[in-house]
Order: sequence, then C-alpha cells, then structure tokens
Amino acid sequence: MYADQVARYKALFPSRQIGIWLYEETRVPGFLADVYDFLGVDDSFMPDMSTRYLEQQVPRIAGMGKILKAPALRALVPLRVRQLLRRVVYRPRGVVRMSARERGILTEYYRPDILRLETVLQRDLSHWVAAVGG
Repeated sequence: MYADQVARYKALFPSRQIGIWLYEETRVPGFLADVYDFLGVDDSFMPDMSTRYLEQQVPRIAGMGKILKAPALRALVPLRVRQLLRRVVYRPRGVVRMSARERGILTEYYRPDILRLETVLQRDLSHWVAAVGG
C-alpha cells in the first residue's frame, strides 16, 4: 500500500526532492547513475556489489525464523551450529512459487491502491496487475 504514503510525501516536499524508482527499474543498466544524479553524487563512484546481504529466505517451518533470531539462542549456540540450522530451517528464495489463484487474490486486493498510485506518480503501472488478466 504505497499510494497514501507517496501522496503524503508529495504533499510535503517539492517534486525535485523526491526520487521514486520501481523495483523492476533497479535491475536495468544506468539505475545507479540515475540515483547518483538525483542525489548529486559523483556518478563515477561504483560501490562494491560483489557480496549480497540480507537475501530473502522462506522458512520451512512457520515461527522457526523467530526462534533462530532469539538472543538466548545466539548466546548459547555457536555460530557454526546456527549457520547449519539456518540452512535446515530456511529454503532459498525462488523455491517457493505463488499459484495463479494466490496471485489473483493478491492482485485484486492491491488493485485499488495500484490504480491510485498510478495517479499519484503519473505513471503506468498496468503491468503490476496484468499478470492475472488485469
């Protein structure tokens, strides 16, 4: 639900101070250069992006993620054992797939907000709802 949040920012700040990029735009060449230009950062700067941090994972068992993050577990269980537990408890991102039915339910739930966000951003977001017959 982004429409109300973006609208509040646009009501409080001049457009030249707000940079909004869609997730899918972060994967295209030149994305960082556009962000650097917006921020006034030297566009020749290139951060080290060889390591990925905080990759999404899906727990195999509901609630186990919270247990692994518990301070007591961190204090009592050695790091190597916790790392092994993480591999057992979590599935890698991309393993879990959403069914067409689930996608349809979510699309219908978010559709009003997406349509409002299109207006707020003055951008076409029809591809966000087209996957289920838009």
